[in-house]
Amino acid sequence: MLLTAYYLFINCKFTGPYGASDGLSGIDKMVLDYLMQSSSVDGVHQEELVNQLDIPLDKILAALNTLVDEGLIYNSVDEYHFKSTFNV
Repeated sequence: MLLTAYYLFINCKFTGPYGASDGLSGIDKMVLDYLMQSSSVDGVHQEELVNQLDIPLDKILAALNTLVDEGLIYNSVDEYHFKSTFNV
């Protein structure tokens, strides 16, 4: 029951400008949504994503690679910081 409530919360909290059939995984969407919410000039460090989303680094890195390949995010100040192309 608690796990179901958590997933409902995540699905409601993390929404973005893409549909359900866009090919992005749930983790990809969570990472993109987090990056879209950031107002940092430097972007978000990958470790911040690990800590705030409570997702292992290997899964965060896979999501970041997918999102970069799709042109939805980019590296900002170095190879560890990322920004959404939606908040340029």
